[in-house]
Amino acid sequence: MTLRLFRCMFALMLVVSATAFAQETRGTIVGHVLDEQGGAMPGVSVTITNVDTNVSTTLTTNSTGYYQAPLLLPGNYRVAAELQGFKTSVRSGVILSVAQQATVDMTLGVGAVSETVTVSGEAPILETGVLTTGQNLDRRSVESLPMFSNMPVLLTRFVTGVNSSAAVPYVAQGFVNRTSSDTSAPGGVGGNEWTIDGATNNGSDRRLASSPNSDMIEEVRIETANFDASFGHGTGLGI
Repeated sequence: MTLRLFRCMFALMLVVSATAFAQETRGTIVGHVLDEQGGAMPGVSVTITNVDTNVSTTLTTNSTGYYQAPLLLPGNYRVAAELQGFKTSVRSGVILSVAQQATVDMTLGVGAVSETVTVSGEAPILETGVLTTGQNLDRRSVESLPMFSNMPVLLTRFVTGVNSSAAVPYVAQGFVNRTSSDTSAPGGVGGNEWTIDGATNNGSDRRLASSPNSDMIEEVRIETANFDASFGHGTGLGI
């Protein structure tokens, strides 16, 4: 009985440990649905569709007209809101980055559901609901910006709030420890937390364990300050 209890506890510790070292890379789309006079609209059906995968999530606004779609994969999204007696409102071109919370507010006008008002081509959506500081390097940046030895980790050196040395010695695949140790928070304070798709990629002394080639990377997110508990373990940068 004691041996069986020990095995169960050991297995539980392994599961908890594996979970603790994972970082959340999925994003969230939130917002309010209002009428043309600015009043909250409860009971509105909101459909959020990933244009890249054609996967949809359908929600219903609460009593304040608020909706929230968590745990969404980064990508290009379309948000549609509809309610009987009102025109369907569609917001396209919503680009959700890694670990981003995007706010998409919708307005419904009186009319038939078959009538659709589509809004697209607007300026990038600001993250007004979070206090994190950092930068996303999208696929175009990873492909276009020059880097030594095809190592995207070197792009973090040019992000605001990152402290790096003037010289980069030993820049080559397989020599990632020395390279990543040159990238830190201002003043060299704290240790970095390196992750790939939310899984830890920490090597010795909080340095990078492995560096994927640029053709393997869709997007890079660098958290420089005020990141929340989902980016734990590191006291410097979250990359």
